[in-house]
Amino acid sequence: MSDLPKKDIGRFKKDDSIADIIGLMLEYGTRKILYENSSKFVSDRQLIQFIVKNLNYLRGVDNFLDLTLDPVILDHAKVISENLKISELAKIMNDMQHPYVLFEDQVITPWDMCISLLSDKLEIVCKS
Repeated sequence: MSDLPKKDIGRFKKDDSIADIIGLMLEYGTRKILYENSSKFVSDRQLIQFIVKNLNYLRGVDNFLDLTLDPVILDHAKVISENLKISELAKIMNDMQHPYVLFEDQVITPWDMCISLLSDKLEIVCKS
């Protein structure tokens, strides 16, 4: 896992608005962003579920982007303390509803693993 490319970890705060959270997702180029000082996160899918279930499709809701999130809707990232092989990490992620792993100073998603594996394969093809 430690060989996977590291990326900046975006974090949002308790008082950040939905607009702030979406802005951070765009800034960091991610669909999931961590909640400050925790292993909890929110994803774009959870934001959509929040709009549908909690806000009744925004019917009668003014200034949606100014609202803050209820921490109850946040999901937990899996915290891993040992450097696992990609195959072991893939097995762990396969059992997760929203795969998102924290390892030391990096976050890892299934997409990160795919990109890394694909880039290794492309490098071998390009050298041939």
